[in-house]
Amino acid sequence: MTISLPPLGLPFRLIDRSLFPSTCWITGEPVQPADQGLSGGVRRRLERFLGWPFCPRCGATLGPWSDLSGCRRCPARRLGVERIVRAGPLDEPLSSLVRLLKFHGRWPVAAILASWLGAALEQHAAGQVDVLAPVPLHWRRQWRRGFNQAHEIAAYAGGRLNRPVLDVLRRIRPTAPQTRTQSVTARADNLRGAFEAFTHPLLAGKRVWLVDDVCTTGATLRAAAAALRALPAGIRPASICAAVVAVADSTPIPAND
Repeated sequence: MTISLPPLGLPFRLIDRSLFPSTCWITGEPVQPADQGLSGGVRRRLERFLGWPFCPRCGATLGPWSDLSGCRRCPARRLGVERIVRAGPLDEPLSSLVRLLKFHGRWPVAAILASWLGAALEQHAAGQVDVLAPVPLHWRRQWRRGFNQAHEIAAYAGGRLNRPVLDVLRRIRPTAPQTRTQSVTARADNLRGAFEAFTHPLLAGKRVWLVDDVCTTGATLRAAAAALRALPAGIRPASICAAVVAVADSTPIPAND
C-alpha cells in the first residue's frame, strides 16, 4: 500500500507511524509501521552513507586519494557557504526517496529524510547550528506542487535538533527548473539574484544553516547565501552553512566557477 497525504501544514509534521506504508518505499518488501517504510537493506544502506567521508567544504564524497581537509574540486569552486553537511551522496536509495517526496507527493518521506539529515548534523556539526533556513520555491511552483520539500525537511530536522526554523528567504522571480538546465554556468546564471532575504532578530550574529533536498552544482545555495549576506551589517548572520539531504558527486566544474 502506498500512502500519499495531502498538505496539512503543521499537523502533517505530527504524522502517526500507522500512516507509513506496509511495504518498503524502495524495494516493495513488507515492513512494519515502526520501520517508516524502509526495509532493513535500505536502512543499512542509509546508515553506511552516514559513515562515508565527505569533503567538509562542498560535501562531495572523499575517495582514497583525498584527505579530510577537503577534495580536489574545492579550489575551483565558489560555493557561497562555509561548509556543507549531507546525509549522503545523490545515489540510491536517497535519490529515489527525494524523488518520491519532491515529485510524487509522498509526504511521510519528508520525516525520513529529515531524520537522516538531522543525524548527519548531530554527527558533523554538533553545537554549531543556531538557525535552520529552508531554501524557498517560487510561489507559483509551490502552489503547483502543494508544498516546499525543503521547508518540510527543515521543520522535522529543527524539531530533532531543537533549533528554530526561519522562513527568511523569498524567491523573487520564477526560474527554470535546475534539472532542465544542463550547463553548470547556465545553472548559476539561472539562480543569480533569484532570492531576497528578510530581516529577523534571530538572524543577527547567528550560525545559519540553509536547508535543501539536493545540491548538484551548488548554484542554488550560492544564490540563497548571497541574499543573506546582502542584509545590512549588524543584522546579518555570523556564518552561513548548508545542510542538504544528498550531494551529487559527479557534477562537472566550469573553469570560471
